[in-house]
Amino acid sequence: MRRRMRMLGWALIIACSTASAGSWAGYKGEAVRAEGLPSGRIAVVPQEGSPQAPSASFTAPNSTAQGGMVAGMPDEPVESAMLDKPAMAEGPIESAKLAMTDGPVQLAELDKLAADVQVAVASTELDKLAADVQVAVTSTESEKLATDIRVESAKLAKTGGPAQPAKPAKPAQPAKPTVYLTFDDGPSEHTLEVLDILSSYKVTATFFMLGEHVDERPDIVRRVVQEGHAIGNHTYDHEYKKLYGGFAEFARQLMKTDQTIYQAAGQHTRLVRAPGGSYGNFDKGYWEAMRKSGYLVHDWNVDSGDSRRLDVTADEIIQNIHSSKLAHELTVLLHDSHSHAETIKALPRIIDFYKGKGYTFAALNEQVKPVQFSQAAKLKWSRGEVELAAADELRKYVLRMTTPPPQPKPPLLVHLEDGDLKLAGSEYMLSKGVISVPLDKLVEALGGTYTEDRESGIAEAAVGDKRVFWVREEADLSKPHLVPIRAALSEFGIQITDYAFTAELKEIWT
Repeated sequence: MRRRMRMLGWALIIACSTASAGSWAGYKGEAVRAEGLPSGRIAVVPQEGSPQAPSASFTAPNSTAQGGMVAGMPDEPVESAMLDKPAMAEGPIESAKLAMTDGPVQLAELDKLAADVQVAVASTELDKLAADVQVAVTSTESEKLATDIRVESAKLAKTGGPAQPAKPAKPAQPAKPTVYLTFDDGPSEHTLEVLDILSSYKVTATFFMLGEHVDERPDIVRRVVQEGHAIGNHTYDHEYKKLYGGFAEFARQLMKTDQTIYQAAGQHTRLVRAPGGSYGNFDKGYWEAMRKSGYLVHDWNVDSGDSRRLDVTADEIIQNIHSSKLAHELTVLLHDSHSHAETIKALPRIIDFYKGKGYTFAALNEQVKPVQFSQAAKLKWSRGEVELAAADELRKYVLRMTTPPPQPKPPLLVHLEDGDLKLAGSEYMLSKGVISVPLDKLVEALGGTYTEDRESGIAEAAVGDKRVFWVREEADLSKPHLVPIRAALSEFGIQITDYAFTAELKEIWT
């Protein structure tokens, strides 16, 4: 019988008792296996000596039901021993129990005759069965479930439900005058000295790093993050001609550097400083592509002058700081690459100067409004328009890096009359608002017995005086047999009375 079921595909077994003219047949399933079998409940068979439940009888076109027979079939009755269970008594079934259909299921032409009696379903009917029906859920139950799902979705939206791409918060001006110390072109051996000085002053800063230097000194990058400083993207190699010869290269270096920073320190960054600043290097196309990608481009309003030439002294740096205009927020340009030892010497005096003026210090973040230069009337470079494909690739990259990974499902706790069913988040499925649980574990928690034919995928669950047959939706028989919990409990006469879903635990009461 198992072999013929798999050969004939979508087959509903009709068992007719030799002692009565009854028949039983299946409900339409939620989905269809690769072999064509319906998934979900097939039939409820009462235990011996219990009240007999009503069953549905299917009448095939061009045939008539005659007692326990089907017209056109052999005259001998079909043995209920095929399922090794008593056959159900014949009787009507309410349309609501036909899983939300408007009437009895119509089958296509009978397929081959077989000793174990199978009825084939035409492919057009199969599509309708799969699309329209949910297993053993009445219209009332379905409407309640849909309401429950909508309510729960609203809760999830308020309590950290499905993640959405992150967006920068609206910039807010700090209450106190603030200095943002920024260091470009590192990390290098001097970065360690900068970190020691900042630590002694309990001051945080921002480091706009070159990807090639991050690759060389990932340990320093990790220390920067561990000590509470911010990291920004300063491209990979700082070569102006390549970066400003076309946006595709600029975008490629941003993505490469971000990946390098992530590998070193486990974080992405949307803070960017264009090598040499944006003035004369960025045109409208560059600005627009960066804006659409969600990057925050930071120039500066205080230039320490430490990179104007190679032999700049610490005294010159301090003089440039002192002569710069003061504002409520100051973004100070400094460098920590290997050629900037004088910057290290000047740093304590820079911090003392601004502290004396009443400033506090902070690292840049996505809530700080960037200082940005105006767009130059004439670029320093000759290039074409921004490549749309490159701009779109960068946008998609930032979208991926700023979208938080999905949070693992919390455990599920089902309170039953004789005990609890506890499932880890990986043991149950939540799809389109429907919770499905392993049928064997549910039956065990209910004090019943469970067996499954591993070849056909038909499972038998017996709880109390009820026996239910299910055909699994999952074609892979090595995976757990999952069933919708509300429908499964309902088959055994158990109703869900309440539930509470939080980010830490999902609970259901019966």
